[in-house]
This record gives sequence, C-alpha cells and structure tokens, in this order.
Amino acid sequence: MSLLVQKETTLLKALIALYPESSRRTLQNWIEKKRIQVDNQIVKKPHFIVKRGQKINLLKKDLCPLPVVYKDHFLIVIDKPCGLLSVPKDDSVERNALDVLKRHFADENIYAVHRLDQKTSGLMVFSRGKASTKTLCQAFKKHEVQRVYYAVCEGALEKEEGLIESYLKEGKNLSMVSSQNPDDGKKAITEYKVLQKKAFSTHLLLTLQTGKKHQIRVHLKDIGHPILADKRYGCMHDPIGRLCLHATTLKLKHPDTNKEMVFTSPAPNNFKRI
Repeated sequence: MSLLVQKETTLLKALIALYPESSRRTLQNWIEKKRIQVDNQIVKKPHFIVKRGQKINLLKKDLCPLPVVYKDHFLIVIDKPCGLLSVPKDDSVERNALDVLKRHFADENIYAVHRLDQKTSGLMVFSRGKASTKTLCQAFKKHEVQRVYYAVCEGALEKEEGLIESYLKEGKNLSMVSSQNPDDGKKAITEYKVLQKKAFSTHLLLTLQTGKKHQIRVHLKDIGHPILADKRYGCMHDPIGRLCLHATTLKLKHPDTNKEMVFTSPAPNNFKRI
C-alpha cells in the first residue's frame, strides 16, 4: 500500500496522520521491523523527515522463517528443524537459529540460553534482554528447567524405565567420553521411560536431570542402544535419513512473571513409521 505525503513532517507524524486507527506503538513497531519504505527505501528512524510528494509504503508483514511456538518481550520459543545450527559455529557462515531470529525481529538482544545439536529437532528457548538472559541461564544451570526428549534407539531395551549416570568430558573430534570415575568429567544423569518396544528399535521419553553436551546420545550408547542414525556414537542404521532425537517438552518459569510455562512439540511423524 502506497500513500502520498501531503506536507513535510517526520515519518512517525506522517504515519499517525495516514493510519489514525493504529496506535503510536504499532506505528513505531512497523518502523523498527523495517516495514516502512519512503520512495522505495526502508527507513528505520521515526524522526526521519519526509517531504511533500514522497510516497510512504507499508510492506506486508514478514513471517518468521522459523516455527515460533511462543514469543513476548522476554523470551522466544521455537521448534528448531533438524539440520539447523542453534548458534553460529566458529567462523562458519552456515545458517543458524540465533542469527535468523535476530534478523527477523531486528533485535540484537536475543540470546541462546541453551543449545540443541544441529541434527536434533525440537523446542529451544531464547532470551530477550540482559535481565531475562541472566534469569534463564541461572534456571538452566540449577536444572530448574524440565527438558524432555523423544528418541528412537537401536535394539530392544530390557528395562521399561531407569536412570543412566556417568561422568562426561570432551574427547577427540568434539565427541563426549563417558566414565564412572568422578575425577574424570562432570556428572550427568538421564532418566528414561520406554514408550514402545520393537524387535530392532525402542521408542523412548528421556528427561535430563543434568544438561551436558551430547548427554542423551552418550548415555544411550553406554547402555548399548545408541540413537538411530547416530554414527558418532556407534549406530550405522539410518532408516529415515536423520538423527532420531527430538526435544518434545520444555517446562520453565517465565523470567519476568515467574509464571510456570509448558511447551510441547510432538515427535516427527517419520519417527513413528520406524
């Protein structure tokens, strides 16, 4: 939609005159989100001077290229696709969720307070602002955020539920090494429950009592049932062309209101076809 400016004024005042039904906050948000053009050039300053005869154009709302489950001024929860990096990797220019969100929301104050492996899909939370970042980081550090994963592992587990405990440290090629020696890594605890058992695979729900790198992947390898398609940890079977691990539930307290929030994402359909 293009509208002609009738007299010289600031961009914000021009928008107020052109869109009297919209609130001042809404108009400022359009500018911040790069939805306003003056003579086909995006303008990001509300006090930019527009002259008589110039055209103001309101661009269509840009849909986020990532599936956003929830967002407000304090946090964003997404359903991360498999194959997408959570955050930038060294000097790599590969697409990642953090940069996508910063660009889309035109907000540099978005931070990743935890991570998902590139080959893992599912729920991931990002903070907005330093106060929210501090609160959420502390919640993850104290294990106050409940994180539940859906996985399909190799073989049929004997026990229907249990705990896997070990000490993890990083070894060669960024892989994690598991040990029963308390002096040889940081303690990691994973709780599991069998959902469905087949001859060659088992569907599981796994709850992290700690949150270490590759924790679920290493622990399932430890008990002889690595996740399907997890070549790094010993499984060469790849029935659906991806790692069979999905972050299905996040339970946390809102960093501003302290209200308990629960987010869920169902396991991918192709997991169920295995």
